Amino acid sequence: MASETEIERLVVRIMGEDSSYQKMIDRAVASGQKMERMAQQTTKAEMELNSAMQQGAAVTKSVENETERYNRVLAEMSDLYNKGGISLTTFNRVMKQNEQLLPEFAAATRKAADAEQAANVPAPVGAGR
Repeated sequence: MASETEIERLVVRIMGEDSSYQKMIDRAVASGQKMERMAQQTTKAEMELNSAMQQGAAVTKSVENETERYNRVLAEMSDLYNKGGISLTTFNRVMKQNEQLLPEFAAATRKAADAEQAANVPAPVGAGR
């Protein structure tokens, strides 16, 4: 059976001396602290970027013209409808309100829809003879 001294020697061979083991722990702790500082800096930079993006979006929205507003609302409502967030009835109500902001566009849209509907309606029997 191995003596206590032999076991201690084996442990030192496997684990290293106390000083080298402590150095390894110190390096690991320092590395962890460095990574934490880097993560905090990245988070701060991301928060600043998000804030700047939100401010930019608010400025852009505040100066948009009627056509841009219509297109933005259309895109937002289409996205909500496609994801199941709103019903078709709600989508149509919002778009009807939105059309009031842009009468020329709304009239053209209605005219195109009417023309498409007329093109899809079969002619009465005997018409055109």
